[in-house]
Amino acid sequence: MKKFTLMFAMIVASTIVVGTASAEDIKGRLGISGKAGFNVPSGTIVNNSAQTELKSDSDFSTGGGLIFGLTRWLALEADVTYTPQTDFKLNGQKIYKMETIIPSVGLQIRNNILEDHLAAYLGGGVDLLIAYPTDTAGNKADVDTVIGGHINGGGDYFITKNFALNLDLRGIFFGKTDITAGSTNFGEYDPITFVATVGVKWFPW
Repeated sequence: MKKFTLMFAMIVASTIVVGTASAEDIKGRLGISGKAGFNVPSGTIVNNSAQTELKSDSDFSTGGGLIFGLTRWLALEADVTYTPQTDFKLNGQKIYKMETIIPSVGLQIRNNILEDHLAAYLGGGVDLLIAYPTDTAGNKADVDTVIGGHINGGGDYFITKNFALNLDLRGIFFGKTDITAGSTNFGEYDPITFVATVGVKWFPW
């Protein structure tokens, strides 16, 4: 374990001292990303039995993924956004909590419009919703897995050729999906959310 840790530290140190010319050009390079921030859900849960609409608060989100530069101006991105808990409330009282995992693949159009070390981007792609709702009594339910999409924009500021700070603003959209337990349909989930994160990207290759 110590040898692995030392080797990893040496790799990181070697990437830091690499030159910074044309840092934003990631053509042919594979990067690893990590991020953290918050989501602002605009979707709702409609409780079928009471015909009530449950709204949610903003919550913490995290995630990461891979990015590969196809050309200087185009990149392929694979990403996962994870929200450990979103509370859905009625009149201030929590009714459900929801854990969500949203893997996605997409393309980015990139351009260093301001300076060599800053790459702004606009992207979009396909997303998959995986959600796990639980009521206040601890009873778990199921949400149908659905396919949706996202649009995102942001920027990568390269401190060195291999390390960049990232800001990402993302809107994620899905169609409505059912919430069930056994054969009983309890409600309908309208999963639309906006996610703002900051993070880092590392290009060791």
